[in-house]
Amino acid sequence: MSAPPFMLDQGLRKSEAVSLYPASCYDETGVIIPRHIRGSFPLQEYICDLAAKHPEDIERLMSLPNMYDPKQWKLVFVYEHLRLVTSQLSGLVSALADVCDSVRCPTMRVTQVWIHTYVY
Repeated sequence: MSAPPFMLDQGLRKSEAVSLYPASCYDETGVIIPRHIRGSFPLQEYICDLAAKHPEDIERLMSLPNMYDPKQWKLVFVYEHLRLVTSQLSGLVSALADVCDSVRCPTMRVTQVWIHTYVY
């Protein structure tokens, strides 16, 4: 079982941090079981934990946990995925900021249809 997530307060090293939940709150793969999440955003915490520990498990990442009714929770589930993707893409955008600018990359092409052009 992989290590549970840690809450890091400013000034704490990971070795000094305290696990948010007891070991019984995690499944056999080390991911928090959604029904044990005490916060206000359990799907967000579950998706973040799962994506951090098992990014290769696309089928599991895209499956709403059984305890949630798809009629009520599907849009929240999709929203949380979009929020996670955009937050993780900000790191890529920051990394490219020093490489691509209006002088070096005046037009960036994703496909023949998707083109980003700097506005001057």
